[in-house]
Amino acid sequence: MSAYSAESFDLVVVGAGMVGSAAARHAAEAGRKVALVGPGEPTQEAARVYGCHADEGRICRRLDVDPVWAVLAARSMDRYADVEARSGVRFHDACGCLAVGRAGGPYLEGVAATAKGRGLELEALDEAALKTRFPRLRLDATLLGDAGAGAGDAGADPFNDDASRPAYAGLYEPASTGAGTVSARRLVAAQHALFEKAGGVRVDGVAAACEDEAGGVVVKLEGGGCVRGARALVCANASTNFRPLLPRRLKIELTTQTVRRRALAPEVQAACPNLPAIIVRGGASAFGAPTAAFDSVYIVPPRDYGDGAPAYKVGHGSHFERSLADEAAFRAWYEERDVEERVDSFARCELLGVARRLFRPSFVSPAEPTDRCVIPKTPTHRPYVHKFSDALGCCAGCNGYAAKSSDELGRLAQEMMFSPGAPDFGPEIPADSFLPVFDEEG
Repeated sequence: MSAYSAESFDLVVVGAGMVGSAAARHAAEAGRKVALVGPGEPTQEAARVYGCHADEGRICRRLDVDPVWAVLAARSMDRYADVEARSGVRFHDACGCLAVGRAGGPYLEGVAATAKGRGLELEALDEAALKTRFPRLRLDATLLGDAGAGAGDAGADPFNDDASRPAYAGLYEPASTGAGTVSARRLVAAQHALFEKAGGVRVDGVAAACEDEAGGVVVKLEGGGCVRGARALVCANASTNFRPLLPRRLKIELTTQTVRRRALAPEVQAACPNLPAIIVRGGASAFGAPTAAFDSVYIVPPRDYGDGAPAYKVGHGSHFERSLADEAAFRAWYEERDVEERVDSFARCELLGVARRLFRPSFVSPAEPTDRCVIPKTPTHRPYVHKFSDALGCCAGCNGYAAKSSDELGRLAQEMMFSPGAPDFGPEIPADSFLPVFDEEG
């Protein structure tokens, strides 16, 4: 029998990652009796298996094409300093963020429109200004092979030929807004520290099922035991559908994500001391388009990933993603190296090409390791924050944007569980922003 089986909590949060930890912390600091169910910090190798939050470099920024995601990020970022100060854990590095794409294209136009609506001042940089501001970086169409109208010309090399390539531009969000990076691992550690300081109870285990019982919900644990509560909030994200945690399956597509880290040569690091986080989207689409050799990439400035030298990280957009059909495929992606190599060998090679093209001139790196994770994607491109009953709710399907916005997503989700009737997400977020789509609905 679990040590918690005879005890009842006001709220049991299932999932101790970024969103679940934030939800548990907010509820505990509001004076509620809260249990947080999830495995403890994994080893470094196991972190690559199950802990997508166990990472040192995630981009945070207020700029976005989607105004709802912009609000979630802004509300979360406004609390970073407080969470750091009270927990004693530093996880945020404000270094600025640069959005790059076709000049006058839908991506930059969408970012500019959202920023204007929110009163966020961004610095506009044309291609010449980008070269002046960041002389060592290749921030034009040749980075992604975006050849524009000449993409199909015989003999054209989209990575080198300038004749037909579209002009690129950028929108820069300064470090003064808090834009930059967060360490997802240390953000979770900060939330856990504050949660426990507020009297929250950690349950080191994996939830096997959530079941109704008189007066609430019982969360059964793998290996035996259970945790009881008046309410349960499932924040298992990619693992949500693997166990009977909810009464209906959510429509969530699990997609592979490969990243390439490239250690900086010391002379390059000295020459580029203040690099921002960078998002580059190619093609004539707000989210990047396969008409470019890449639809999009993101670049995290140099961080210490624990393997000896600061490295910058390059990740891809949807062009190289592969769907994972079930839990077996999910586990194989993380655990079986031959499966990973078959699925993402093209992505690893192409990302290395981007990583090497990024700097002018290129340089010999002492290390170029690969890492991998999984992104749970929804057809709405937004998370599901939903209450199935007064006793059971969820926050899942974060589309790869959870790190920067996790504090507000967790706050909203736990607040929903203690509010009668339909949830109220505040004046800037429409009430239907997070409605779920269920798997049987197609």
